[in-house]
Amino acid sequence: RLVHTRTLSDPHAAGKLTGKIGRHSLGIFTVRDAFTRVIVPGSQGSQSGVFDLDSTATVARYRFDPAPASSVGVMFTDRQGGDYFNRVLTLDTRHRFTPADSVSLTVARSSTRYDEAMADALDQDTAPRSDTAVYAAYGHSVRSWYANAYYSDFGDDFRADLGFVTQVGFRRWEGAGAYILHGAQGRAFNRLEFSGNYDQTEEPTGALIEREYEGFVSYGGPSESFVSVGG
Repeated sequence: RLVHTRTLSDPHAAGKLTGKIGRHSLGIFTVRDAFTRVIVPGSQGSQSGVFDLDSTATVARYRFDPAPASSVGVMFTDRQGGDYFNRVLTLDTRHRFTPADSVSLTVARSSTRYDEAMADALDQDTAPRSDTAVYAAYGHSVRSWYANAYYSDFGDDFRADLGFVTQVGFRRWEGAGAYILHGAQGRAFNRLEFSGNYDQTEEPTGALIEREYEGFVSYGGPSESFVSVGG
């Protein structure tokens, strides 16, 4: 999540503007905050701190809808105060090219510099750093089955201090799918679903962080009864 308003701890001034003309949408807000909350993520954990530093946070978002089920957008976030800043430029697109198939892609580039207080408290340095994050997804869904695939790649120095990004320095592949049986009236089940998923997370060097397999059987029956088993 690249924007999460709960990162704003104690705002004492703010402004917001939104508008839409035809297929074009625009939104912008800016906040002056008495404190600055920072998350320093890693590949297997994160640390955070709240600093007594006035900062100004700004988010600007533009979206164009070329078709009813498609969009292209750009977003810029900026948070700065004193010697500290974090800026993120994001491009994203979503497209449903059949009633059953959709794809999405998000690419973000961040630039960050910590001030001395943050660097000392969070064991960082004050040199500017930049990095990239990529997220892609594909989904296919029809009445009797669905399949989804996801890919994430977050560079070591990617930061999104106006969002909630707690892990960087990883690549992740995920796949999920299910086969669904729909019961006719009077049968013992309304819906019976057999589903599974697989994900693998690696560091940029290829070192394995996590590999996981899961499978589930879900039963929906009369009187809104529901049971799911698996893991």
